[in-house]
Amino acid sequence: MSDHLPVYRRLFALLLEEARRPLLFHCSAGEDRTGIGAALILTVLGADRATVLEDYLATDRFWRRDHPLPPGVPREAADAILATHPALLQEALDAALTRLGGVEGLANDGLGLDAESRESLRDAMLA
Repeated sequence: MSDHLPVYRRLFALLLEEARRPLLFHCSAGEDRTGIGAALILTVLGADRATVLEDYLATDRFWRRDHPLPPGVPREAADAILATHPALLQEALDAALTRLGGVEGLANDGLGLDAESRESLRDAMLA
């Protein structure tokens, strides 16, 4: 995930633009890029890990698994492509938090959010 933090910086910059809210962000399944983006938002807003994982796993309840794949894709491969991977999400979050020194380091150094930006984000998202 650390290699992709510039992309997530842009997501947070968009969230901070009042004219952009509410902001829809998505990918084909909501489990990888979008799942990490949502996990980062929740983490920066102060959600505990259980809440972050519960939100991520909601993809399994709400996303229909009829996404077209090329003909002949083995069932095991299709299942891997179309399922959430909570262990990978946890590993990515743990690695980023460890590398950047916790949530504050992730917010400041990884996502470009100073204290004022984080407060603005909290006010906008949690009010």
